Amino acid sequence: MSCLDEEARELRISTNTDTSNGVLFAARDTGPGLDPTSEDRLFEAFYTTKRMAWVWV
Repeated sequence: MSCLDEEARELRISTNTDTSNGVLFAARDTGPGLDPTSEDRLFEAFYTTKRMAWVWV
């Protein structure tokens, strides 16, 4: 959300339970949205759309 003006940033997170005692999680933000080419990778572990600099120690 760093690409937005400071006043415009908003992140809403909510949780609830369902009838089978499972957990429901929802997140909503005012960001620009997800690039459609990234949708298939959204739930991959460690996936990010940010540039990363890896440092191996």
